[in-house]
Amino acid sequence: MRAQSITLNFLPITSSFEVTCYERKLNIPNEQRPFPEAYLYMRSKSDGSDLRSWLSMTYHDGYVPCRIMSDARPNVATWALRQYVAPLLANHLNAKECCAEIRRGLFSTIDVRVKEFKEGWQGFKCEFTWIPSLRQHGLLVRYHFFRNPDCNNIIALQKFSLSLNQYGSPNKDFYADVRGLLESFKTKFLSDFRFAMSQSGALLGFADFATMETRNLGSRTYEFGSNKSGQKPYFGIRSFGPYREIQKMPTFVFVFREQDRQLARFLYSSLIGKEYAEKFPGMTQYFKVQFSNANVRHVIILDHTWQEYERVVSTVKKEGWHNPVCIVLTPGAPSEYFLQKSIFLNNEIPSQDVRIDHLARKNNFQWSIAGLALQLFCKAGGIPWCVQTKQKHSLIIGISQLWDDDQSGRKRHVAYSVMTDASGMFKEIRTLANSNNSNDYVSDLAKRLRTQLIEWNGKERPERIVLHCSFRLKKIAMNAIRRVVHELQLDDKWLPKIVILRVDVSHPYFGFDETRGSCVPLENTYIQLGRRRFVLWTDGAVESAPIRSRPTYPLYVCIDRTDGELSVQDERELLEDLGNLAGANWRGFNAKAKPASVNYCQIVGDFIHELTSFEKIYHELGYTFQMPKLELLTPWFL
Repeated sequence: MRAQSITLNFLPITSSFEVTCYERKLNIPNEQRPFPEAYLYMRSKSDGSDLRSWLSMTYHDGYVPCRIMSDARPNVATWALRQYVAPLLANHLNAKECCAEIRRGLFSTIDVRVKEFKEGWQGFKCEFTWIPSLRQHGLLVRYHFFRNPDCNNIIALQKFSLSLNQYGSPNKDFYADVRGLLESFKTKFLSDFRFAMSQSGALLGFADFATMETRNLGSRTYEFGSNKSGQKPYFGIRSFGPYREIQKMPTFVFVFREQDRQLARFLYSSLIGKEYAEKFPGMTQYFKVQFSNANVRHVIILDHTWQEYERVVSTVKKEGWHNPVCIVLTPGAPSEYFLQKSIFLNNEIPSQDVRIDHLARKNNFQWSIAGLALQLFCKAGGIPWCVQTKQKHSLIIGISQLWDDDQSGRKRHVAYSVMTDASGMFKEIRTLANSNNSNDYVSDLAKRLRTQLIEWNGKERPERIVLHCSFRLKKIAMNAIRRVVHELQLDDKWLPKIVILRVDVSHPYFGFDETRGSCVPLENTYIQLGRRRFVLWTDGAVESAPIRSRPTYPLYVCIDRTDGELSVQDERELLEDLGNLAGANWRGFNAKAKPASVNYCQIVGDFIHELTSFEKIYHELGYTFQMPKLELLTPWFL
């Protein structure tokens, strides 16, 4: 039976309360913050204008007493909790032999270190917040392992972070373990904490972890070859073949040093299905693509240098190998990986890196061979599967950005877009903006997005354009994008609705299904935190199926902007798109933690960031660094 509620990692304060603080009106309209702790309080006057004032929890000259009820002005109450109660809670925890430290910033968290190990500290991050749908203030509590900067024992760190269990295997009990630690922390350290928001106010504390009503989007259905469908990508392709086979026969080019020849032969044998037939029957049988002496070639390199990689490119072009995909056996050094990736991309050749140390561990490699073959198939132009969707007329553009310093020390703003439809069909990737100036960045973003939409308008006319952003778009950028779409609406009588979604994988919200032993919520379950704010489990439990790997964190979803109002059904459809795109992620057969629209963009952004960090090293090696071409029509970044 499906769970009707989820236990949130949120401890509500036992009742609403009155905030006693001090207020002063702004002296001038754009007055600078008088001191770091001041809060800008805005409320509407009867004539519709804004009345702005500064609030302080302590008295300052010119300030007058002010009383505000917590549920009437929740943002003010949240600020007061972070300013006044957080230090009290930190002192309370320190008295219990914890090490609690307040981290001031956008959200002002309390870092609590509970138990020390040589690798670091087991602990928690706490944050006061307001949950609109519960109409309650309280404390968000999440487990965290504070790593010792000198510790490089990755296995030990993954065990302490609960990603691995004590035996070094993926921790299937991740949710249950976190739930137990949170309950223990609450009982031992928070149950006796009391505070008052004023001298005459009642004593307050924390109630039990809150429960919230859930909704479920239903399970995904994947589409495969021969118009067949199923619930699991791996078995669906094995039974029915890929959704769309490779149209142009590829040439698979193995690139390796002479001393790695035997490992290259082992990899080839694995890819044709001889080594692990039960795990992966081979490229030809599984993906319906030829993989034999007829279209497999090799180039032996002396070492992993830019000169040798460029020689590989020259060989590929000279031999006239069509639709090439290079399979590069590397020692795993990051600088070498990004170098070869960059050189091949600049020559429009997708490449697949295979680490030599992984190949050498043959017992472990059997679990990787199917995922490796999947990425080769996609890079050669195949479509392994897509997801059935009701939203046939949505165009989805994932946008990611990064800020980086260029060689002159200036801040560089770069944005990337990946275009898909709601079924997860990859269409293209582009650089939307690349500028040292934030205003030029916004202008470039809008102009290139306009060009992209005009080109797409000639192919299809979606009824809805949805932007999936991995960050909060600034208001100026949102307005520029809306103007672009509205201009298209006026010029061409094309009237798509535009919606801007923020999809965050790094957030403080977590939850547990108490009716399941694993505590993992069902796949595609979601809760609503407030107006247009949701937490969605794209990678959750499946009814009547055991947990086979470490479950991942949920997504935080916020609908930042939209044309007009959205109905409950509209919001559900937007969440269904995210759930579908998580299932359409071709990074692996079980890569369902992030929607492809956001994940692909983030991968590209991380790739460029890492690549540019090696620019100085490449220059010293004599290689003239070039920013690689990103706009290949196949997902080269998998």
